[in-house]
Amino acid sequence: MSQIELVIEGHEDFVKGFIRGIVAGSKSGARVLFNNEHDINRTTLGEKIKEFFDAPSTHTHLIVDESTTSLIEDVLNSEGEKLKLKIVSKLSVASASFKFKYKAYAENYGAMLKGIFENLPESVTLSDDYEPKEEFHPESKGAEAYAPEHNYIIKAKGTLSGDLDALLELYARCHKEPLIRIENIELVFE
Repeated sequence: MSQIELVIEGHEDFVKGFIRGIVAGSKSGARVLFNNEHDINRTTLGEKIKEFFDAPSTHTHLIVDESTTSLIEDVLNSEGEKLKLKIVSKLSVASASFKFKYKAYAENYGAMLKGIFENLPESVTLSDDYEPKEEFHPESKGAEAYAPEHNYIIKAKGTLSGDLDALLELYARCHKEPLIRIENIELVFE
């Protein structure tokens, strides 16, 4: 099902409560993703500048399916002016991506990290620049943790791209792993 990013003008806390209320009242069980709660980058430069200076946002970015979008539009068409809420942007999400990198100093961690990026869902692709580089230094075996050289090092970086739902699962998995550094999710629109 197609996903839509809506940008609604209004106080963020009010918008979030309002949208959650609409969805709960509809009993649809639809999922609502608020961009700032899921590390999804905002789409406009102005929003990014406000976020940088920690200014209160007057725009709330959220991602919902088409039927929930229609429901929100219907309610805001009839009640939006009274509530001082309006949709200022509506874009179809084509795909998403995020960049990552990792580094580890033990072979068991290296195997675990490589395993995360193997057997990906069909809807997700891994960038061509992902090439884990492993170094072995047997002469350093037995050195303490703070030694200038480790007997094993693995480093890699890359980008995962594809379907937003599948990507969110991988993002959560990477986020839980302290050896992986990830950047926020970027959306691509149709």
